[in-house]
Amino acid sequence: MGNANSHVQDGAPVTAKSECQCENSVPLQTAATKTVEDTRCYKCRLNEWHEAELRKKALVEEMIQEFEGTKHELRKALSAIRAQRDAHQRLQQKLQELERLGEQSKVSLDRKPYVVVLLDADADGYVFKDSFLGHGQSGGEKAADELLVSVRRHLQHNFGGLIDADIVVRAYANVEGLAHALIRDGKMKSVAEFRAFVAGFTCRQPFFDFVDVGSGKERADHKIRDNLEFYIGNWQCKHILLGCCHDAGYAPFLGRFAGDSLTSERISLLEADVCPPSIRDLGFRHTDRFSNVFAITSDVGKGATSASPPARYKNKKVQAQRLGPILLDEAGKRYDRPLDVRWKLVGDLKSANLCNWLYLRGECSGCPRNHARAALSDEEFDALCFVARQGRCYKDQKGGCPDPKCIYGHGQSVG
Repeated sequence: MGNANSHVQDGAPVTAKSECQCENSVPLQTAATKTVEDTRCYKCRLNEWHEAELRKKALVEEMIQEFEGTKHELRKALSAIRAQRDAHQRLQQKLQELERLGEQSKVSLDRKPYVVVLLDADADGYVFKDSFLGHGQSGGEKAADELLVSVRRHLQHNFGGLIDADIVVRAYANVEGLAHALIRDGKMKSVAEFRAFVAGFTCRQPFFDFVDVGSGKERADHKIRDNLEFYIGNWQCKHILLGCCHDAGYAPFLGRFAGDSLTSERISLLEADVCPPSIRDLGFRHTDRFSNVFAITSDVGKGATSASPPARYKNKKVQAQRLGPILLDEAGKRYDRPLDVRWKLVGDLKSANLCNWLYLRGECSGCPRNHARAALSDEEFDALCFVARQGRCYKDQKGGCPDPKCIYGHGQSVG
C-alpha cells in the first residue's frame, strides 16, 4: 500500500508534485510546510484571479466605450438620413409646386392667344380701297370687317391652330396729312369724312385701333418698330403681320429678326404693290395681297417713291474691320469697343442721313437713306458707328449676337 501522496505506476512509486506554479514553491516535506506552501499558492491564484477580473473589466469598459461611440455615430447617421429625407420631401413638394405653376402658366399663355397686325397706313400699298374711304364711318366699319376676314383666312391656311386667336390691329398714320392727300386725289371730300372713317374702323372691332401719330418724319415707322419689339417678346402673341414691306428702309431693322428662326417664323409681311429686294431677301413669309382691303395702286402718302426698286450699293473702301472682333466681359457678356467721338461730328452724320449698312458694312440692298457721300475717315466711321449703336441689337437682348460685324449696340455700352 502506498501513502496518500504516492501512486504506483508500472510497479514503481511516483511522488505527486505541487500544483502551485509560483517561483517560491518547493517540494512539500512536512504537514507544516505543506500548509504554508498551500497558502502561498492560494494567494498567487487569488492574484491571478484579480488580474483576470481587471482585464475582464477593462475589456468590458472598452467594449462599452466602443458601443457608445458606435451608437453616437449611428445617431448622427440617422439624423443625417432624416435631414436628407426631409430635404428630399421639401424638394419634391417644391418641384410639384413648380410643375403645377408651370402648367398654370402654360394654360394662361394659351388661354388668350392673339395675333397682331401692324400697318403703316400712310404708305402706298396699304391705303384702303376707295369703296371704303368714300363712305365715312360705315366705310371704316366695312374695311375693319374685310381686314379681319383676310387675316383669319391667312391664319387658317398657314396656322390652323390660331384660327380662334384674337386679332389686334394697330394702323398708324398722320390722319390729317393723309386726309389732305386723299382729298387732293379726289378720294374723299373732307378731313371730317376721313376722321369718320377712322372712327368707324376703330370702333368696329374690340382690338382694332387706327392711331393718329401726327405730323413728323417717320413717326409711323417708329411706332411699328417699337410695337414689333414689344409684341415679339410676348409669348401670348402668337404671330405678327407687318404692313411695311413697301419701304426698303425697314430692311436693316427687320434684318435683326431674320436670323432667329423661332422669331422669324412668328412674322409675316403683308404683301404690297412693290416689295424691294432688300425686304424680300430677308426670307420672311409673305401673305397674299389683301386686294379686298387695300387699293391695288396709289400715289397717296409717303410710299409713292417705292414704285422703283432701289439699286444695290457697294462700298469697297469701307473699314468694316473696325467693327470686330467680339469682346466679352468676365461674365461672358458681349460689349462694344469704346468709341472716342466728337459730338459735333455725330450730329453732322445724323443730319446727313447716311446708310449705316453701306458705310459701316460695305453694302446695301436698297434703302431711302443717303448713299452718295464719299468714303468715311476712321473718325467719321467711329462717329457713324456710335449713331448705329443707339439701336440695341435684338439678338443680344435674346441671349447673344454671334456676328462680329454687327452694327447695333450690345451689352451696357451705348456708343
